[in-house]
Amino acid sequence: MHFGRLVRGSATLLALAGTMVACSTPPRSDAGVEDVRNLRDGSVTLPSFFDATPDSGVVLDSGVVEDTGVPLDTGVSPLDAGRDGGDAAVDVPTPPATTNVRFVYALPPGTPPSVDICVRRTGSMDFAGPLVRAARGGMGNGLDLLQVTRYFAVPTGTIDVVLVAGSAMDCSTPVLPPMGGLNVGAANGHRTVVISGIPAPGPDGGPQPFPFAGRVITDVAPNSVGAGATALRAVHAIPSTTRLDLGIVLGGTAIDVVLFSAVGFGEVGGPPGMGDAGPGMYPNGYYSSVPIAAPGVTVGLRANCGGTGCGPLTSVMGVTTTERSITSVFLALQLRAGVPTPVAIFCRDDAPPVGANSQCLVQPM
Repeated sequence: MHFGRLVRGSATLLALAGTMVACSTPPRSDAGVEDVRNLRDGSVTLPSFFDATPDSGVVLDSGVVEDTGVPLDTGVSPLDAGRDGGDAAVDVPTPPATTNVRFVYALPPGTPPSVDICVRRTGSMDFAGPLVRAARGGMGNGLDLLQVTRYFAVPTGTIDVVLVAGSAMDCSTPVLPPMGGLNVGAANGHRTVVISGIPAPGPDGGPQPFPFAGRVITDVAPNSVGAGATALRAVHAIPSTTRLDLGIVLGGTAIDVVLFSAVGFGEVGGPPGMGDAGPGMYPNGYYSSVPIAAPGVTVGLRANCGGTGCGPLTSVMGVTTTERSITSVFLALQLRAGVPTPVAIFCRDDAPPVGANSQCLVQPM
């Protein structure tokens, strides 16, 4: 187990909520941008969240590999072939239904820096995977912290997931506790499993207030947003008791337009005044808006204060969205200059994957 390097105690993380301060670090790119290619037409493609100047601090997940099929344990036995008068009669089992699932590795600093993912239908014997390695043609080093996989076809209903080292060749040696009985829904849907929490006992060996788990959220289909519109949602994966607000900053140091209010750890954001909004508002946590054109807007994050004009505030500048785009924002932690710092993982859910990963940007807040 690799739990010993976890940030010491949850007190450090709890204290973070009252002292969230933006950090700036030199930008970096994981690979040559010229090698990021659209899997559909071969043209160069970059997510369009930010006006990505050299000072943007954007981390790009790049490097294209060929997409390969990943075999899953379907529970289907070999073909039943019988003979009658020399003629072979073959009963072909109906392939089991599958759905689309991706994974967000949003654990806090101190956990394994990279993992790979193994999946099986609950009740079956063997795991399929490691999925990321298979999707990269047997190469690579798994899924790094704050990265998001592409959608994989997995069995419908409930599945079990184990995480192995990013360099693992098989599913035999988990590095984190297993995640069993995750309900990923019916056939042909879209789900995201947010791997979050703290995989260690709580203070004094008691219950962990932010338990490690795979938290399943429902996604809309990538092509479901109509012309002239865009959709945005926020997911809180920072292990903290503080509820967060996310919204638009028009000027100064306060949120002027609150989009998501009082979002707690493990939750998908809802609108201000959720009690008065009615069940039809913010379906699956998505806020519907018109596209945000360049030069973009400033998105602010603060501890919930029940109103506007209050802080302290951290922010990301130059956020844009395009027509028909779907954006998921996963709030997590990253170690910067030795300090756990809030970051936002902006994912373009409507964009094609880049190899084994979704198209996402990591931006400090």
